[in-house]
This record gives sequence, C-alpha cells and structure tokens, in this order.
Amino acid sequence: MDLEKQQNRKVLLADDEPMILEELLKILTPTQDNTELNELQGRLFGKSGSKSKSSVSYDVCCCRQGDEAVRRVEEAIKQNSPFAVAFLDVRMPPGPDGVATAEQIRKLDPNIQIVIMTGYSDFDVREIAKRIPPEDKLLYLQKPVHAQEITQFALALTAKWQSDYLLHQQNKILAENNRMLREHIEHRKQVEKTLIKAKKLAEEMNETKSQFLANMSHEIRTPMNSIIGFSDILLDEELNADHKDYVGMISDNGRHLLCLINDILDFSKIQANKMDVEMIEFPLEKIVSKITSVASLKAQEKQLDFKINTCSDLPEKILTDPTRLTQCLVNLVNNAIKFTETGHVYLNISVEDRDGTSWVRFDVEDTGCGIPAEKQEKIFESFTQADGSTTRKFGGTGLGLTITRKLVELMGGTLSLTSQLGKGTVFTFSLPAQSLSDKTSQPAVATSTAN
Repeated sequence: MDLEKQQNRKVLLADDEPMILEELLKILTPTQDNTELNELQGRLFGKSGSKSKSSVSYDVCCCRQGDEAVRRVEEAIKQNSPFAVAFLDVRMPPGPDGVATAEQIRKLDPNIQIVIMTGYSDFDVREIAKRIPPEDKLLYLQKPVHAQEITQFALALTAKWQSDYLLHQQNKILAENNRMLREHIEHRKQVEKTLIKAKKLAEEMNETKSQFLANMSHEIRTPMNSIIGFSDILLDEELNADHKDYVGMISDNGRHLLCLINDILDFSKIQANKMDVEMIEFPLEKIVSKITSVASLKAQEKQLDFKINTCSDLPEKILTDPTRLTQCLVNLVNNAIKFTETGHVYLNISVEDRDGTSWVRFDVEDTGCGIPAEKQEKIFESFTQADGSTTRKFGGTGLGLTITRKLVELMGGTLSLTSQLGKGTVFTFSLPAQSLSDKTSQPAVATSTAN
C-alpha cells in the first residue's frame, strides 16, 4: 500500500460478541441504504432507528479475542499494510482484556489509533492512559454506541493516522537530510583543515623558495657585477677589434643575465608578498633623464625614432618611488624598442584630471608588431609572452610585464594597453600627481598583499 498517496482506511475490530462485531462491520462498510443496520442497532443498543447513509467505506478486520487481534496487527506490519484504527472491547473472555491487548498492539505499532469500548464504568482512565501511551492516540467509547459515533471516530482517526504518518515520513526525510548535512559539514571541515595545512605548507615552501632565490640572486649578482665591471675596464684598454668584440659580448651578456636575475628576485618578492615601494617626493626631470640615457642608444642601434614628449603643466615633483617608477618605464620602453623594427617609440608624459584630482599619465607608444586582442590580457601573466616564437626571437623570461603591473598598482595606479596587430601598441598607466605635503611629512611605504 502506498500510504503517502492512498489514505489508510484499515480498521481492526475486537469484541467477543458476534452480533456487536456484525453491527460494527455494517456501520463501517455501508450499503446504499442502511435500513437493516438501523433496525439491528435499535435492537442491540436501544437506539431508535433512523436512516443513515455513509459515503466512506473501510477495510475492516474482525476478531473475537485479544490474541487474534495482536496477531493480525503483527501480520499487517510485516506486509507493510498497518491498521490505522483499532476498536477494542474492554472485556473479551477467556483471553486477555482490551487494555492488555492494547498494550501489546501499541508495542508492535506505536502509530495506531486505539479506541477502548466498554459498557462498564469501573475502569480507571488515568491508569489505562499510563499503560497505553501516548494519550493523543487513545480514546474511549461508552456502550451502547450510536452508528454516527463510530463513523465519526473512524473518519477522524483514520485522517489523524494519515496526518501523523505523513508527518512521521517528513520527519524521517528531515532527519536523513540533517544526517547528510552533518556529514557534509564534517567533510567540509576536514577539507578545510586539509586546505589550511596545504596552504600553510605552500606558504612555507614559497618562503623557503623566495629565500633561496634571494640568496642565490645575491651570490650570482656579486661575481656578475665583477665580470661586468672588469669587462668595462678591458673595453677601455687598447685591444684589437676581435678582442674588443669578445669583451663587449661578455659585458652585454653579463648585463642581460643581471637583468634576468633581478626579474626573478622581484618576482619571488611578489609571490611572497614582500615587494614594497617607498614613496618619496622626487623630480620627474631626473626620471626622464634616466630613461633617455638608457633607451636612446638602443633605439639608435635599430634606427628607431625615440622621443620623450612632456606637457608644459607637469608638476616639478611627484610623490613616488623613483627607483620603481624608473624600472617600470625602462621595462616598457625597452619592450617597445625590442618589438619594433621600424618607425618610432615615444614616451608621452601628460597630466589628466580625475574628479578634481591631478594624475600624471605615462604612455609608451610604439609602431611594432602589435598584440592580438585575445592575448592582450594573457601577456600580464607570469612567464607568458604573446607568442612562443617571441621567446626564441627576442629572448626574455616573460616576467617584465607581471612585475611592472604589480609595481604600478603598489604606487597607486593601473597598467593597461591598446594595440592593433601590425600597427603598434600603447601601454598606459597613471599615478597620482601629489606632493609630499599633500600626504605626510614622512616617506610612505606600500607593501604588496596576497591577491
């Protein structure tokens, strides 16, 4: 029986009097016209017969002894077809009485609705209630009973059984869901613990790696600076052309290697969230001069037109980290020169207004190969260039733009680009054009944090 979709109308009747069982059976399984029933009721219970019709019929099982009633309940439970209501007579000699029978039935089926019927008044209702809990599933009927009482009890109690059953099923589902939820929460907690441990281990490993890179960079840079220094000294000596070329190659490659080491060191600091900038008031003119000295010769070697264009209303000084700002501009200008075969590379410096605040804008413009739209954001990722052939042709680690973007963000700006394939690229970033007096009398230090 599908008890969730079909109402349970199974009723158990237990009485030692055959005529009463027959009467009750006819009440609960009515025909269209209950004339015979009404007449029988009048003879048995002293009630005047009146026509009664019922639209509800029940699946009734009749027993004359308590033992039989208990057995029927047990069988019904095994068949997953339990009784909704049991009407039990108090006295059913020679077997157990209705109360003892009700006790056994209640142990077998906690959900069954029990009605105790008796024509006597010498029983203790409170004592019976203690023996057959719960009280909300136990009712009493005083004999003689009227057909209407039986039908009303049967209708109300089967509906109550159905409601209790559905509530019980919902509680079971809720309990199962709660169990699954507790298991899920416990699993999540275990996963979180594992992730915390893994994160801690990764941070420790990252710290160890960063420390290793810092130490190795220092150990490599020291002899590399010596190699570059002695190479520069040798270039000032009187050497034949071949030797001069050899020493020049040593010097150039040493400087290139030193740049790679510096990039790796900066990247390790970014990963360890230890990259910082020191904001001081510094003249823009000195930064422009530095860029000119670094980039002019490289542009001349490729016969490129290199210019730094500045507007007339640039502030004399800005609050910035001059070393890191120079590093950003050198990276962008060197990249522009490296990827431009003909045409020009310009560094344009201007002032723009944002909501009443002045910002210094830096645009590095080139007429190089350009960057495809689908790769414009990707080139800011670590160890990434626009094309795999780029590394083979131009070299580099793919860290320059990653480092530059992070440094620009630490100084309060954002780095972006516009590009047309085959026509060129413009890298742009802006920094607040504020002086030290606008901020504080002490240098400001910004430190990178985890993304």
